Amino acid sequence: AAQLALESAASKSWLQDKVKFGYLDVQAMVNIAEARSWIKFLSSSSTTWIEDVGIKTTLQISAGQTASLPLQFRSEWVRAGTYEAEVDLAWWSAAEMQSVHLKVPVTYQLVGLPQLRMAPLEELVLNWTTVVGTPAQSSVKITNFGSGVLRVQLCGLTPPFQGTEGEVAVAANSSATLHIACVPSSPGASSVTAQLRTNVGLDAQRAFEFGSSADGEAVPLPLACAAVAKASFELEAFSGVVLMTGGATRILEPSVPAEWEKYCIDPTSADSNITSEVVATGWGERLGCTDLGEVNVTGRIVLLERGDCLFSSKAKTVHASGGVGLLIYDSRDETTMRLMATSTPEEPPTIATFLISRQDGLALRAE
Repeated sequence: AAQLALESAASKSWLQDKVKFGYLDVQAMVNIAEARSWIKFLSSSSTTWIEDVGIKTTLQISAGQTASLPLQFRSEWVRAGTYEAEVDLAWWSAAEMQSVHLKVPVTYQLVGLPQLRMAPLEELVLNWTTVVGTPAQSSVKITNFGSGVLRVQLCGLTPPFQGTEGEVAVAANSSATLHIACVPSSPGASSVTAQLRTNVGLDAQRAFEFGSSADGEAVPLPLACAAVAKASFELEAFSGVVLMTGGATRILEPSVPAEWEKYCIDPTSADSNITSEVVATGWGERLGCTDLGEVNVTGRIVLLERGDCLFSSKAKTVHASGGVGLLIYDSRDETTMRLMATSTPEEPPTIATFLISRQDGLALRAE
């Protein structure tokens, strides 16, 4: 029957235009089924299928002659991949008085076309600010939603820009990540328009080949990088007074150095660090101009008050008595001096000496 009446509540997209007023066009159904055959025979003189659907044909070959019959892999319902089929050859054998059959295997490698999908350029981070010597990096995700192999390659990257090297193959319905970085060696701004070369836009056979990304469509990638110099600092030798009590430390400010420090002390040397007990003279000898009294100052840092004699004289007195350092506290409530001078630079004292505030000095005397 050419037509068949059906009753069904189901709706099938592939039956669209095949059902009219409740009748199914059976011939159309048969044609659809036959069209799904992988191998089609072509006419030797054209590219049209033989007998409409191309699944069978007849050849007449004269004795001692040869003939060829083109085959075509054609289907809209199969994916890229390797497919196998058989061609059944049949002929009449007069010698055997019967039909002879021969099955010929046919293998086809079906290559599809790639399709590239990636985030819009405005959503990609291709502009960096970084420190010299510190890489700044971004990733670009590439998705192939086609049926063939997608081949991509980053090209046109010049220093300080770097990226994934070589051609990257992305299988159908798969993704890959490319990395682009800025690695500056000096301060300044750099920019370049790199290219993401692809095999998109090529025919299936060429797109399948290795290296085809050189011939397909290209996506421009504008890159920019600003490099700033590394933050740097220098440690200067500390010259001052650090008070250590009960495991705690405190830098005494101000700690006014003496002019003769540059003659007798190397601030970069560990030997210049003097750590010792602080000892105060009696109240009557607190100025230390001529006598330090009965207090034992040997190997200790002596605490004296400013006044009555030169700073250098006090330092020489302490040194002559066996002291290893001298702290002079100010006689004024506010210390404005920035350097303690010496009147005899040709014969400077040879011990470290600092002027501290009156408040710190009286507090040390009270301990």
